[in-house]
Amino acid sequence: CALPICETEYPVNRAGFVIHSAIHANVEQAHCVMHTHTVSGMAVSCLAEGLMHDSFNGAQLKGRVAYHDFEGVTVRPDEQTRLLASIGDKKAVILRNHGLLAWGGSLPEAFGVMYSLQRACDTQIAASAAGSINRISDAAMEQSRQEFIANEPRACQLLFDAMVRQLDLPAIDYRS
Repeated sequence: CALPICETEYPVNRAGFVIHSAIHANVEQAHCVMHTHTVSGMAVSCLAEGLMHDSFNGAQLKGRVAYHDFEGVTVRPDEQTRLLASIGDKKAVILRNHGLLAWGGSLPEAFGVMYSLQRACDTQIAASAAGSINRISDAAMEQSRQEFIANEPRACQLLFDAMVRQLDLPAIDYRS
């Protein structure tokens, strides 16, 4: 599945290209791929246990997060095959010791998955620093997960639309 990097007059982030092109070229439903290096996302990616599911967003992602082991900066095309094998059909991905990745059939869907993954990481890091974490029952976790799955497309669209409205407020100039 290795893709060559095409010659262009524009600068290309090779690591970004290797990761994103692997998914775009091999996951038919992936029309948008997002990848971040946030502090709490990277912190959770460094934890041996990975993401806990004892929060609102964490419970929604139970059984829906893939993990890919760190192999160094992702600039070698041969890692694409291993990355795809790690991801499988999961839209939320934790790149071990690296960061977060999400994909979706649309920008709102990828954003919604990334938002939930990021919020789960933020909550986990904050709660871990504050003390002992209250565990969610398996039944409550499963109910949250099923509810998220059943409403994912609509919920992602509503969340995305709300964020765009926030950006479009007159007091916010994100273009300058």
